[in-house]
Amino acid sequence: MPSPSWLLLAATLWPGLVTSFAVPPPPIFNGSSSGAGLGKRSTPVSLGWVKRFAAIGDSFTAGIGSGKPMTSDSRYDNRACSRFDYGWPSIVSQNLPELNYMDYPACSGARSTDVWEQARNLASNLDVVMLTAGGNDLCLAAMIRKCIILPYGGEAGCNALIDAAENNLATILKPNIRSILNELKPKMRSDKKGIVVYLGYAPFFDTRNEDCATKQHWHIFEFMRWTFWGQSPLRLTRARREKLNGLVVKINKAISEVVDEFAALPESSRAFDIIYGSWEDWPKESDGQFCSPSGDGDYPEPNQPDLLFFKWPTNEPAPRMDLRRRSLEADPDTKLAEPAAEQNMAVVATSNTTDAVTAEGSLDGIHDTQYESSLHGMNTPNPAAVAHRKLNKRLLLPECPGDNDFDVTLGLGLPDTFGKIFHPNEKGHEAMASFAMYALGVAKHMQDNPEDSSLCSYEDRDFYCVRQRYKLKTWDYNFVSWKTLNDNKDDVCDMAANSNALNSSSGEGSFYHEINRGTPEWVEWHITKVNNLHSFSRSHCVDALRRLQDHCDGDATENPLNFKYGGTILTNGFRYEIKPIWRRKMFKQVDARCRARYVGGYTSYSIWGKGWLGDDHGVALRERAKGCIGPGGLWRWEFEYLDPFDDSEDSYGYEWKAYFRAFIGANDRCFADNHVQKKAGGRSHVAKRNPADERFNDEGCSGGASGDRDGDW
Repeated sequence: MPSPSWLLLAATLWPGLVTSFAVPPPPIFNGSSSGAGLGKRSTPVSLGWVKRFAAIGDSFTAGIGSGKPMTSDSRYDNRACSRFDYGWPSIVSQNLPELNYMDYPACSGARSTDVWEQARNLASNLDVVMLTAGGNDLCLAAMIRKCIILPYGGEAGCNALIDAAENNLATILKPNIRSILNELKPKMRSDKKGIVVYLGYAPFFDTRNEDCATKQHWHIFEFMRWTFWGQSPLRLTRARREKLNGLVVKINKAISEVVDEFAALPESSRAFDIIYGSWEDWPKESDGQFCSPSGDGDYPEPNQPDLLFFKWPTNEPAPRMDLRRRSLEADPDTKLAEPAAEQNMAVVATSNTTDAVTAEGSLDGIHDTQYESSLHGMNTPNPAAVAHRKLNKRLLLPECPGDNDFDVTLGLGLPDTFGKIFHPNEKGHEAMASFAMYALGVAKHMQDNPEDSSLCSYEDRDFYCVRQRYKLKTWDYNFVSWKTLNDNKDDVCDMAANSNALNSSSGEGSFYHEINRGTPEWVEWHITKVNNLHSFSRSHCVDALRRLQDHCDGDATENPLNFKYGGTILTNGFRYEIKPIWRRKMFKQVDARCRARYVGGYTSYSIWGKGWLGDDHGVALRERAKGCIGPGGLWRWEFEYLDPFDDSEDSYGYEWKAYFRAFIGANDRCFADNHVQKKAGGRSHVAKRNPADERFNDEGCSGGASGDRDGDW
């Protein structure tokens, strides 16, 4: 049963289930796709054309640990590849209404060389192929092993893997991705209307504090390996997590760039349409990463219900390895949940990675190095024996430190209950399925409407207005004037463009700016770099802030002065947030109440206002009054901002109060006709002893040199 959180995401991304997919209206399509929080979709896209579907790739596509193990049959060994029945390809297939054939050779442990082999062995005339590939080429499994789970080799061992990953990223990843995509060309339908969806990966770690290093236990004591005895493990520090997250971002960037290359091919060279599906930001946005401050390391985590990856409880010392022999037989109580089985769909899964692994030292098809393969599902069993034999000369073999390490399981292998850690759990696969379906809908819409540039993709993710998001039932809340936002957006983007944090090579960084602190027009701008796929652009920044200020909170009846409550938009790899700080009462007219009292030799003025002087502490009023009254004619100036919700203050529901003394006779000349008030950007009405008796159209100021103008004071 899909979880409620996934149903919400799915309803947002693809509410047209099952017979159609509806895509959103916003602006730019650039070959990439990821979406959430976009409201109701328009322009329905039918998915009934998808009859032949294949899913290839590594353990992220095989679905290790998610659901139940798929039962093996005479054609292939699902258990050897750790294919599970609730991986994202199965979820996708169940929502393709006319699907009658699915090929599912994805295998835990596959590197790009193996995924190329999977592509080569696919059937032809496919409508859609979806895949993940590339993570293993950057040694992520070995990195998790040596930097996190068995981190007893010191910084040198961990850094050697990171260096190898950087080298593979620079030298082999893109060429191997190109080879996989080229191998798909003869497998797609001949009319060039097939679609390939290439999904990326997601960073595992929250990096907001050091609790994972100081309060949790991520390492396992490898008691059978005596060389580890007495050695202290590395801690999962914030810096280490940032470094590992950064590698995932770099993988995704490489994948998306190759996808863009293929998407830009001329018609004569293109055999299919292709789109990159990014779910990179979703774990962070949904509080689904490891090390979140919301949780304490438990699993399942009661305080972090949307955690998207498998782990063991890390709030206590980790368990020792379970070295019981991994069963190669299907659990007799496990039923095969064939995707779309009710539709009599032919499901073909070919184990073209592990079925041929019979190198010396294996046990019933599980190789000695199954430890790494099972641990993260992202390392080819015995690259020397397998990849070299199958290697097409166009592909380059990824090499990772530790590929030939001693197998602590002595050939017994590890169960999938252990191997699934650091893989998407059921909620993670639900999220991946949502983004895969969204990408498919985007690509199909663009295929059918090539001139339509109004499609939303990565450019319009997470657009929301505070009032709508939080379903505010009152207009009394934090808001600022449209003018404040509009007058400052260019300066904010200029400063952000010069920010080192937003222009760094890392996948994360943030910029913050505020103005008018301590006033009703107090507002903050937050800009966060969420990936490394895009460089900061001043023009994109200005456009994002303009859209937030112009497209939120428009209500001519309830909000005629067009106040802005803030919001968030994620576009081009940066999240922009406008955040008003001062809690205010809604008002529909700029106004003030003005009282002038003759006190023998001078006149005292008290003015309470709202909607003007909201950010300058009354300077405009003071200077205009001085100019009207004359030199030395104004003294004892006082100004303060008020809390309109505090009944103990003499606020009358207004936002500020000014008090000053002036020469006798200044009222009629400067204030009674609103001369000074209008010059200062506002206006006032006559104050009366009982505020309920005051009228907006009774302009001016009460009292004066000869006493109260209306006798009410």
